[in-house]
Amino acid sequence: MGISQKIYIRLVVFLFLFFAAMAGSVRAEVRHQAKELFWIDVPEDWQWLEDRDGVTLTSPNGRPSARIDFVSTDGVTNAREARELLRGAMAQRVDEVATRNGKSILKVERRLGGVFALQTGFIISTPDGMRQSTAIVVFHKGYLYNIYFEAWREFQRLEMEKIVDTMVFEAPKEKEPEPAAEAPAIAKAPAEVTP
Repeated sequence: MGISQKIYIRLVVFLFLFFAAMAGSVRAEVRHQAKELFWIDVPEDWQWLEDRDGVTLTSPNGRPSARIDFVSTDGVTNAREARELLRGAMAQRVDEVATRNGKSILKVERRLGGVFALQTGFIISTPDGMRQSTAIVVFHKGYLYNIYFEAWREFQRLEMEKIVDTMVFEAPKEKEPEPAAEAPAIAKAPAEVTP
């Protein structure tokens, strides 16, 4: 192994440890969409901008951001119809990204908030370099959710995916307060016995 490879490996390890430490130290708050369609943990220094069609999450420096669009969808009565709806929505997203010089590189079925979802990863070629993006579509209780985020660097995309992975469709249960620890009983000295 050459010196440049050793330096590269050390740099990668250092960056991994640095970002792992940073990720553990970021505090988040649970935010919910106005109609309480979903809840998500948002780092406290990120912006939450809600409009009629969805929510945009933006990092403190203005990049990267994630968009969660939702639309009420009537006529879906069973799991087969829901999967067809998801496949159609994802195909539309793939076509949209393709017009921006993007190529899908990974397609998976997964669960988001306990609900079946489709996820596709993309590489987008731009004059300034390559961008990585992710699209997730999910259907829950009459709403189609279309989630999209992209970034210049993989660690940024992973940070957004980690945030999106906290999304749930039922209100989180309040944590019950820890019971107060009882003070240890003080043993009494045995009473003196007098004859």
